[in-house]
Amino acid sequence: METPDKKKKKKRKYTQRKRTPEEDKAFRAEQARKGRLRWKKHYEQKKAEELQKVAKESNLSRYKEVKREVTYKQTPPQWRFSEAIRGGARVVLFLGGIRAGKTYAGAREALKQVYKYNRLPNLGWIVSPTYPMSQVPERMFKSHAGDLVAKHMKGERCFLMVPPKSMPNHYYRVEVKSAEEPDRLRGPSLGWIWIDEGAMISKECWDILIGRVLDSKGIIFITTTPRGRNWLYEDVYLRSHKDENYVCIQAPTSENPYLDQQEIQNLRSRYSGEFAKQELDAEFMSYEGLVYKDYKPMFHQADRTEIPENALVICGVDFGYNDPFVCLWLAKWDGIWHLVDEHYQSGKTLDYHIQVIKDNPLAKRVVKYWGDPSAAQQRADMRSAGIQIYPAIRVHDKSSRKSINTGIQEVTRWLNRRAGNGDPMLQIWKNCINTHTEFMQYRYREMTNKNAGENPVDDSNHAMDALRYALSSEAKLSGDFRPRYQDDSGEVKILTSKEKNNKYLNEYFAEMDKKRPRQTGSMFPEWLGE
Repeated sequence: METPDKKKKKKRKYTQRKRTPEEDKAFRAEQARKGRLRWKKHYEQKKAEELQKVAKESNLSRYKEVKREVTYKQTPPQWRFSEAIRGGARVVLFLGGIRAGKTYAGAREALKQVYKYNRLPNLGWIVSPTYPMSQVPERMFKSHAGDLVAKHMKGERCFLMVPPKSMPNHYYRVEVKSAEEPDRLRGPSLGWIWIDEGAMISKECWDILIGRVLDSKGIIFITTTPRGRNWLYEDVYLRSHKDENYVCIQAPTSENPYLDQQEIQNLRSRYSGEFAKQELDAEFMSYEGLVYKDYKPMFHQADRTEIPENALVICGVDFGYNDPFVCLWLAKWDGIWHLVDEHYQSGKTLDYHIQVIKDNPLAKRVVKYWGDPSAAQQRADMRSAGIQIYPAIRVHDKSSRKSINTGIQEVTRWLNRRAGNGDPMLQIWKNCINTHTEFMQYRYREMTNKNAGENPVDDSNHAMDALRYALSSEAKLSGDFRPRYQDDSGEVKILTSKEKNNKYLNEYFAEMDKKRPRQTGSMFPEWLGE
């Protein structure tokens, strides 16, 4: 039963008044206006929150870390290296002795490409000669980058870097590569490339890498210890003397103030002279690995001059298609051999090379051509075209598996000979660029278990073979004209007085002379060595 205190509240009745069409139109317009104001206020509030978020993130430690990480305490050579990169050079070479801080500086400068110079496109490479060697710069870069690495994709050997402030929505990608397979370095356009131990990569890799930064006008910086006068010496070091876009920085080990100088001297006493200059003083040296270490460019190279009419002119020929075809013109007067001209080209047919040889100004003065003794068909084709080429005389040395060592000794003998006025008796004219390059790169295999063998590496040896064919064959002709023959085993033997009366041997000589007459003035048959 309800108490009297509690009274029921009566519901208020509302009556809806119908709007006129004019009032309804005005009402809808007002509601739309209020809606637009609400959305405008919402968007302005959201934009203010985003700006506040960016301002807040800019004060976080990961952005403060950028300035601290890319700035490092530098030795004098490292400072020169950094200034060369900052100055806009396209190729910077840091030649450092062991423990000179070259890899340390390379990792720091690679980090600066991302956060200081903002190199575009946002892709950079760290390249090393082999996979195991690439692990050293990879660890060094990761250690210096620290929290700036947003993600390390180990399977792809790639670092995704925290976006720099100038590009907050773009992750920078840094990839680690090895130069074992040159063709795998083709494809992308890069903002920068850091090559660690660049002296150990091949020239083919260098030619591919320099094309990766062509369209982006990017930079390549190389940190390495010299390794003989190879392509790095020719294409980068010497070019830095005349091209302002190429810069070379040398950093001997002794210029690192954090190393004990006494320890450096102790290490120097253990190394040989040339090896110490290379490993500790960062100098390009012709050390023990080179076949012709007695070749001195400043001494053996000569300018072009007039060839006397009475000079003896011969040629050495090494055949090739994918490998270069080489023809060297040598002239001898006053007892001195002059390498006066060269034809060095690959990817062309033999007919093309024959025409080049015939068009050479010295073609009519060539007395004889000495060619590869194992290339019988190519020599036959050249003889059919009117070029009288003979097989280089093989001299079999029982102490080695191949006869090339005797030819190498003959070339070395001429490199070491001096005329009465002190001039070298083998002079390479400066226009023979490829021959000069091979002299600086032709080397023996690296020593493994103290057994490197006596045969050179089958690379950068095409002009060297042609020179060896010519000089060694001429030496054998001029030194001994006793008749020789080649037995069934392939060994060259001297025809003794007893064998001169051998009926079967004389018949064999007569038969071979009918097929290919021996050259004029020589007791050597033309077919000797085949």
